[in-house]
Amino acid sequence: MRVESRGSTLMAPGFWRWFAALWTIAALFALVSCQPMSIRPAISVGDAMSGFVDVTGTLTIEEIVGFAPDQFRRDAAAARPRLAAGGPQRLWLSLTLPDDVSTRPGWTPPFIISIREPRLERADLFVAGSGGIRQTTWDPRDGRPYSTESFRYPSFILEPEQIAGAKLFLRLERLPALQSEVWFSDFQSFYAAYDASTTRLSVLIGVMGAMLIYIFALGASLRNQTNLWLAACTASSLAYFVSSNALLQNLVLPGLAMRAREVALISVLLIFCSFVGFVTSFLGLKRVAPRISRIADGLTVFLAAAAVLAILDLSLGVGIARSIAPYLGFAVIVFTLIALMVAGRRQPARSLTFMLAWAPSLVAGGFRLLADIQPQMGAGPIENGLLIAMVASLVAFTGAASLDIQKRETRLRSEILHNADRFRAFAEIGTDLFWEMDRDGAISFVTGRQVGRTHLALGEKLFDRLAVTTSAEMLKPLRELIESGLPCDSRRLRIEDGDGDLWISISGRAIPPPKPGVVFRGVGRSVYRGLIRDVTEEVERENRRQLEQQMFALGQLAGSVAHEINNLIHPIINLTKRLRLHLRDTIDPASSRMMELIDISSKQAATVVSELLQSTRGERWKDTSRPISLAVEHSVEAIRPALPSSMRIDCIVENCESVTVKIGDILQIVGNLLSNAVHAVQGAGTVVVTLAVAEGGAKLVVADNGAGMEESVRLKAMQPFFSTKIDGEGTGVGLYIVQRIVRDYDGFISIESSPGNGTAVTIFFPQRKDDNE
Repeated sequence: MRVESRGSTLMAPGFWRWFAALWTIAALFALVSCQPMSIRPAISVGDAMSGFVDVTGTLTIEEIVGFAPDQFRRDAAAARPRLAAGGPQRLWLSLTLPDDVSTRPGWTPPFIISIREPRLERADLFVAGSGGIRQTTWDPRDGRPYSTESFRYPSFILEPEQIAGAKLFLRLERLPALQSEVWFSDFQSFYAAYDASTTRLSVLIGVMGAMLIYIFALGASLRNQTNLWLAACTASSLAYFVSSNALLQNLVLPGLAMRAREVALISVLLIFCSFVGFVTSFLGLKRVAPRISRIADGLTVFLAAAAVLAILDLSLGVGIARSIAPYLGFAVIVFTLIALMVAGRRQPARSLTFMLAWAPSLVAGGFRLLADIQPQMGAGPIENGLLIAMVASLVAFTGAASLDIQKRETRLRSEILHNADRFRAFAEIGTDLFWEMDRDGAISFVTGRQVGRTHLALGEKLFDRLAVTTSAEMLKPLRELIESGLPCDSRRLRIEDGDGDLWISISGRAIPPPKPGVVFRGVGRSVYRGLIRDVTEEVERENRRQLEQQMFALGQLAGSVAHEINNLIHPIINLTKRLRLHLRDTIDPASSRMMELIDISSKQAATVVSELLQSTRGERWKDTSRPISLAVEHSVEAIRPALPSSMRIDCIVENCESVTVKIGDILQIVGNLLSNAVHAVQGAGTVVVTLAVAEGGAKLVVADNGAGMEESVRLKAMQPFFSTKIDGEGTGVGLYIVQRIVRDYDGFISIESSPGNGTAVTIFFPQRKDDNE
């Protein structure tokens, strides 16, 4: 998730309240920090100050005192000249104090002269009076207090008798340009003002440090380039303000004044570098302005290289880096304005947000850079204003980013809840059941459509529930997979259901452990998730496809066998006919009856074989249709001789001319049903074949007085290849063939049976349209 937003996300009413509060705070700080010293009991001696540059750095105080007055120039250029870095030059300042120092209202001795320029390497105050010349040195390199107090910038304490009628001279060393005023006041007023400014500076730097920690943590946790660039810019700014205000050498490492100046310059270049990267990332220049983005990349690399080379420049005392730094800063400001104008065409709200947040820093930074180019302007108030502006911009942007994150979090939470409801609705619409299981094997989440009797509930053990509907042998491999955390792909289980057996498919995967820092709410954590799918129809389709293949192969085999049997039947029929002709005068009645039965059975066998051949060739429907009553009588009589003599076959047939069938079809139906009945009564019992006229068709019932069937056997009776007979006595396809033939007539078949009450198979043949033609 990215911290920055698009469009008008940041332009909410709360955002404007943030800006109003921040601008008010910035204005109050600016008023306090930029308050002129004239309202305090202190005076500036800048207008009464003249300057002289000792190019060789060899002049003594005695020589300076002996100079003619016109050798000291009384103008801003003379008092604030630009000196060559690392050279021997020294700046001499001649100070003229007011005449009413001792009688000034509100002033109490001692007095103090201060130069609010922390970047000085050394300052010497010479007081030339009637008693001689008195020298006081301020040198931060020796690590000792500069005067009676350890102040951040040159300060010299004077007694009234020391300055009465005396001339005052200041000698400043290794200063590129004096950018501050020289102030004169009593010590109590100075100390109060110094303490207030130090406190304000500490507070602002502390706020900036807090912003740095927050922005860096935000960018690191979200892996957001914008915030990381801003964190780099804030860190560089913090290093600059600490070093440029003498906090580094005064509070942290005494005696490192020169190192602090070097850190300040390098920090400035790093500010420029990181700010360009921040602008590029926040405005999305790679997307909205690729050419400007490439320029920004080049500028970032150049500024980073300049910061590295500045270290070498400072160590050699060349001074080039300090001279070009202000111009590089103006280049960064110009680039920022161009980037805002270009990006504002595509995303005006975002560009306006950036301008509102960073306008104070850009304006204050521009004046500060201008003061470096023109030292006569003075940089004291501007330095304080820059710090306040920088803090205000950071707080403004941090507040805007926080509001944006809050809005994004609210929107993301809403989208997550919406997607969860959507996926739950999809799961409920579909046929799958989704579940998760905790370490104890209990269901911790379930949604979707329940399958059969596998009604999973929260807190219920998954395998305990499945064990109710399926066998332990089928469940054991699945249990081992899931408890081991291994993948499970489409593991099928047959479950018992009230309306018949169902087939389900179970798939699942182990849930990976949470990432560091992720906290799961609720009791326990899910370790495995999966889904349960009803695959009964799929299994039935596969079984039908397999059965069709088996039946096709069986049909081919039956056709081949029928052809061979047909070849054997014809000689029997022909030889029987010739034998009857040969013995017609001498044969007795009993032998004649037996030969007649042989003839009838042979012809009936030939008919059955013919029907079987036609069925395997798909020519069964080419036969002539006959009334179903005639077909049933013919079939029973044809099969009766083949049944055991201990069997009693009762045939009750009502005349039914409205329903017509193929005799071969009824012969197969009656033959299979009678064969099953003989097996049920174990060859000694009664079978009743009844054909009755019913509404819309005819009803055929074949009932026996055998042992009957269990309910589980009855439900599977018409499944292909299911048989209760001993191996080798049955194929398990008889009732399946009957069912197929009945379906061809658009009829239906049902079985009624119970243990000890026999079995009754009922078939309904509807009257079809072609039966009336």
